[in-house]
Amino acid sequence: MKRFFGLLLSVALLIAVSAVAGHAGTEIGKWTDWVRADKLALEYRVRCNGLGTTPNVYMWDVEVKNKGADIAKFGVNLTPTDMAVEPAKGWMTWPIGGNRWHKFVGFRSEAAPGQKVKIWLKNLSAEKQDVATGHLAAGKLDSVDGTVFNACNMAWKVGKADLDWNQTQEWIKSLGIGWRSPTKDELVMLFKEVGQKSPIGQDYAWAEPKDEHSAWHFSFYYREVRWSYFDDHSRYGRGVAVRPLTDRY
Repeated sequence: MKRFFGLLLSVALLIAVSAVAGHAGTEIGKWTDWVRADKLALEYRVRCNGLGTTPNVYMWDVEVKNKGADIAKFGVNLTPTDMAVEPAKGWMTWPIGGNRWHKFVGFRSEAAPGQKVKIWLKNLSAEKQDVATGHLAAGKLDSVDGTVFNACNMAWKVGKADLDWNQTQEWIKSLGIGWRSPTKDELVMLFKEVGQKSPIGQDYAWAEPKDEHSAWHFSFYYREVRWSYFDDHSRYGRGVAVRPLTDRY
């Protein structure tokens, strides 16, 4: 049985490949062979890890390699094969550079082991807010009692690590009036202002926007944004809260 078939390239350098975990891949936990997406100089493989905590929803992994490092930033998505247009949600994105040419991400799908899934690969290097290649002069940040000021005309407060989305929202609510979750774009701007150095180590910060099940994760350390599920098993974020300076003074 052929594991992979069909290749579609759009003018936006979006590749959608129909993939099936065939022969060896029908066993849970078995990777398919590596497949090369020549138009983007990427290679990828897929495996199914079995049922998740939600009924009839399976956990899938996608691993991507960029040996030529020709793409500074790209996105990956996994959907049913009947999706004909580029999905608007569910993208995992990250930059590639130096030794960061290899990435591994997880998805959820109703597709069972041995069934077909569609892998989407997209070149995002041309985006204006590419956090991997911005080299702006760092602005000096002042800190008072754990709150950072003068970043994007906002006050910033960092909370505890290992929080899921709901725990983060409870912590933000406890801070009082005016505090809220930052947006993904606000974290990108803060990243540039601090000179691309991480003020929270290797932790990811939860960020808006969100939908019913997912929200954005931003990493200063890894220089990446990704769309992540925030159920009770996603306690690997750090709470970050923002408030306009006018709310304080």
